Amino acid sequence: MLVKRREGTAHLKKVNEAAKEAATVIHENKAGRPPKYHPHFITMVEVLGTSLIGTTNVQLAGMFGVDSDTIAKWLQAHPKFSNTIIRAREMVDREIEEALFLRAKGYTHPEEKVFCAPRTGEIVVHHTTMRYPPDTKAGMFWLMNRNRDKWNTKDGGATPPSDAADQLRAALAEVEKQTQGGKK
Repeated sequence: MLVKRREGTAHLKKVNEAAKEAATVIHENKAGRPPKYHPHFITMVEVLGTSLIGTTNVQLAGMFGVDSDTIAKWLQAHPKFSNTIIRAREMVDREIEEALFLRAKGYTHPEEKVFCAPRTGEIVVHHTTMRYPPDTKAGMFWLMNRNRDKWNTKDGGATPPSDAADQLRAALAEVEKQTQGGKK
């Protein structure tokens, strides 16, 4: 199985080397069909890392050239393979959680703006700070998932209070205070 993606060639070279090495392994048990799983698949999963973002077992099966039931069996039979896939997926989940949290509470970051002076043609670099205000939708989403009893709006759940925006601002201010307090 050779993987073709648009990512860097060094990344793909490692994946393809692991695939070739796995393909050349001689089947030790002479009876029966050779197993499709090989420990080098762990290396392939580690190299693919964030490329596994959101991949389902069906998609993994396509990558390894097997059925999705085979992937499910591998995940049960080979804990190291399973843990490697879980770690890759959790890493991405943490990044998304952090990005959602920053979007909900608002954030700033340094930025360089590059201009060309119209008269002289000189390149001018201006250092500035970009500020992104808190996003109410991101805050509501965060709260609905973190405190379902109070913020869930689905059938059977509680409805956000009429002063939800004020409560959201207060919750975001409290989170901001806690995160700044923890950094000092």
